[in-house]
Amino acid sequence: MSVPDIDDKIPLPAAFLDDMKSLFADESEYEAFLKSYEDSPAAGVRLNPWKGSREELLIMLDDIFSGDGTALRSTVPKKPPLFSPVPWEPNGFYYEPVIRPGKHPFHEMGLYYIQEPSAMSAVPLLDPQPGERILDLCAAPGGKTTQIAGRMCLLTQIPGKMRQCGLLVSNEIHPARAKILSQNVERMGLSNVLVTNETPERLSARFPAYFDRILVDAPCSGEGMFRKNPEARLEWSSGEVTACADRQRHLLDLAASMLRPGGRIVYSTCTFSKAEDEDVAETFLAGHKVFHSCEYTRFFPHRQRGEGHFVAVLEHNQAERDSRPSVRLPVSDYSCDSVQYLNDSTVSNSDGLSVCRSAELPEYGVGYKIAAEKSTRFAQSENRSPEFPPLKDRQVLKIWEEFSRTVFAPEAAALFPRERLLLFGEQLYLAPEYCPKLDKLKILRPGLHLGTLQKGRLVPSHALALFLKPADVRHRLLLPLADERVARYFAGDVINCENEQGWTLVCVEGFSAGWGKASGGVVKNHYPKALRKKF
Repeated sequence: MSVPDIDDKIPLPAAFLDDMKSLFADESEYEAFLKSYEDSPAAGVRLNPWKGSREELLIMLDDIFSGDGTALRSTVPKKPPLFSPVPWEPNGFYYEPVIRPGKHPFHEMGLYYIQEPSAMSAVPLLDPQPGERILDLCAAPGGKTTQIAGRMCLLTQIPGKMRQCGLLVSNEIHPARAKILSQNVERMGLSNVLVTNETPERLSARFPAYFDRILVDAPCSGEGMFRKNPEARLEWSSGEVTACADRQRHLLDLAASMLRPGGRIVYSTCTFSKAEDEDVAETFLAGHKVFHSCEYTRFFPHRQRGEGHFVAVLEHNQAERDSRPSVRLPVSDYSCDSVQYLNDSTVSNSDGLSVCRSAELPEYGVGYKIAAEKSTRFAQSENRSPEFPPLKDRQVLKIWEEFSRTVFAPEAAALFPRERLLLFGEQLYLAPEYCPKLDKLKILRPGLHLGTLQKGRLVPSHALALFLKPADVRHRLLLPLADERVARYFAGDVINCENEQGWTLVCVEGFSAGWGKASGGVVKNHYPKALRKKF
């Protein structure tokens, strides 16, 4: 049969086609694979559980995007549901590209992350748990990092309150890509993420046997993206496949040195190449006898609704980890003995996956609870106390306490433990739980950026605004999406208000958008200049 092509000017490489033909058992499946290139790529969006429940966000988005998605709120009569669930990620949904969710204020506010559906498959298999130490080794642009962080959120016994528990080190070796990663972490309102710009070798030397789980979403030849990104075909060669496989084996060796006994590594690529997928995993297992493989999972565009992807789950043998006592998370107003996963997912077999070894992924729409005192998945160390010294600068502490007293609601104080405050120059941060020493590391974001010290006062950061909920602050301006002030705020204009004074959290449909400073019936706009745009 003829080879279909979504871009006639960039044909599929002949050597790639030969490899794919050898990968399938029969000619008919190879032809079905080729025919899939006539279809448009699947588009996916993943809801941010820190911002709200899946049901709440989905209903709101379906209502707002019921038209063509180009206006703040459509007046087009409501259509059938515009979002359908991604089977392997409870917070993932397919959407029709005409909706254009990336062009909406809710994208800037971090209510969701636009992510290719197949790429959502690795994190459910990593199975991150609140309270753990987790590494995303090759993290840019941040899709999987923000997905991991969402699974480290806990509901608490205080209605409507959540915690972001544990430590997530999110690393990217390329500075420009690391900056994008940091921006996406900020946009999603995350507080427990340490963004680093390090080589894997330096991280390995710094964190021996340190992490409970490690994701290695390795650089690859990108064959799985040929339909979505035809330009990737120009960069492909058999030599590049070999070079990628060598690099991937090295990354897995380094990851193994950073994993604690009993931990889990998930290795993923967006390529079809067996040399970069199963062969790399099998070489790793042959050289690391303390590991075993749980399953390999493959995604093909003619089998699943998504692009090409491969995931391998590699686990360290359990003996040593099981012999150690577990340590519960500290109990405070924002933690409790019985906790519920915000993801509301259970573990069951999912349809639509090509699984070589019985992969188990969460089913959409099913919830479960666990008790912290009965779980060995939470803190697995004898000592989880912070390794860096607490902030002792009395003047800085006084400035922070004055800001907290005048800006935050009283019950929000527990969100910002004093012992986790961290000063980098004039920048004040809230370090993640169990944060390690940060000296001699290239760090872009050492936790949640709280603000900048200026002339004896604190100017709050945009990251802090996106982290907060309306109930966390004393002064807030609540705007419906249809209010003309919403578009003016994102464009950087001054907007009017009524009774608010001082630092005010501007909120749209009950979700934080950014800061303003209110006085005399107007709000001076503090939305970052680099992010301002017209909607």
